[in-house]
Amino acid sequence: MAESLIGLGTCSKFYLYILGYIFFNSIKDCLFGFTAIDPENKIDLFGFQPELSRHFLFQDFYRYLSYILGGLIFMHILKKKSNEEGMLKKKSSKSLKLKNSKGLIQDKKDDIFKKIPRFKIIKVCFFYCFHVELNRIMYLFDFNGLDFWIFDIIFTLFFMDTYFIIKYHRHQKCSIIFILIVDSILLIISSFLKNTNNGSSDLKDKNTYEIISDLTGNDYFFLLVLLIFIFLSAILAYSKVSMKVLMQLKYISPFRIIYDIGIIGIIISLIGLIFVSIFDCKGGENIKNYCIVNNTEYSNDNNTKYYYDNIEIYFKNLFGHISDFKFYLEIFLITPLYLVTSFCGFFCELLIIYYLNPLYVLVRGNLYYCIQKFIFILINLDNYQNYISTEQLFILQSSEIIALLGYSVYLEIIELRFCGLDKDLKRKIIERGERETIHKSIENNIDENNNDFDESFIDENNNNNEEKKEELEIV
Repeated sequence: MAESLIGLGTCSKFYLYILGYIFFNSIKDCLFGFTAIDPENKIDLFGFQPELSRHFLFQDFYRYLSYILGGLIFMHILKKKSNEEGMLKKKSSKSLKLKNSKGLIQDKKDDIFKKIPRFKIIKVCFFYCFHVELNRIMYLFDFNGLDFWIFDIIFTLFFMDTYFIIKYHRHQKCSIIFILIVDSILLIISSFLKNTNNGSSDLKDKNTYEIISDLTGNDYFFLLVLLIFIFLSAILAYSKVSMKVLMQLKYISPFRIIYDIGIIGIIISLIGLIFVSIFDCKGGENIKNYCIVNNTEYSNDNNTKYYYDNIEIYFKNLFGHISDFKFYLEIFLITPLYLVTSFCGFFCELLIIYYLNPLYVLVRGNLYYCIQKFIFILINLDNYQNYISTEQLFILQSSEIIALLGYSVYLEIIELRFCGLDKDLKRKIIERGERETIHKSIENNIDENNNDFDESFIDENNNNNEEKKEELEIV
């Protein structure tokens, strides 16, 4: 029976980490009513909107706090486990003496660890946190139409090729070129479509370029926004590839990286909280669409001030409902659940980087946002056009699906069995290697048999000649 032109390849058990990331982040989004898609959405997991859902910097603060706590807990567990194993090894090797210990793998690991500058780890963690915070602000101001995430692919492949020896086969090159060309066209088209994900009557039904022009008063400011997104793609790719280098080549624990990111991130979020709590948002009526925290309830005058976030308002609103069950539900269930899902989601991301590579992180990103949008549309089937136009939804979902198909070919989950695109599949290379091994083994066996036959034939001739000599002597 002829083989089909398109088939399914094998899936690694490490793909479960991708599903784990999607699972934990989906729960986290449900806690706050899918605010990652629309901050005004009131649908959530417990039937009410938690106070934390409106405070983005406090969300960051708690997320980084979960990194610190989770990193410390697991580092302590691993340290205790390694100490116990070290004691056992020490007892078992107490009577052994080595002439030269420089060749030991552990010594090599220690030498490598000593050569790692602390600044390198801090820089990688800082770039990651800087990307997260600045990217959130760019999305808050509806600049996300210029987030051409195809640059994530370009920079990830560039930095991977810088640190690792990678051979790209024909099916991989074709899949990446396919993603870059098709998705570039779709994302550019999407950026010119009218944006309905905005409640303001002044900015509604305007595309990304018009929104940027109205906010900045400059028709060419979009170029700076585009450069900022490209820069963010570069530092994100660099940080993730560097994390793989630190974990896989420099033997740095993933929990150490999580802990360091937590420390740096919590410092940044604290500084940001203090700053935005002091200075309110200035601007016209449209500013309330971006700075959604206000002090109307606790204001002593008739003027309403809007903030990106505010420490005082958060605790006043939170403890202002202390007699309500919602307060205890948020303190003892929602916030701890947010801490756990934040840590577990990021830990799954690091495991993807460690056991697979940073390119798989892009796969989980496309898969996650594709699923997220589908869920959001299903829940808001009657009024989703208030948040995103049908045309833009179709274009963006198409770009995600096309990227997933391209990644599937690149990662050999989908096999294209035509035009020689399946020649260099991993399983085909293994099959060829096995056939060559068997062929060489057969040739070696034949050579050995021939040698044995020749030697036995010579021995028999020698024996016969000796017998004839003996017979002649007897006669």
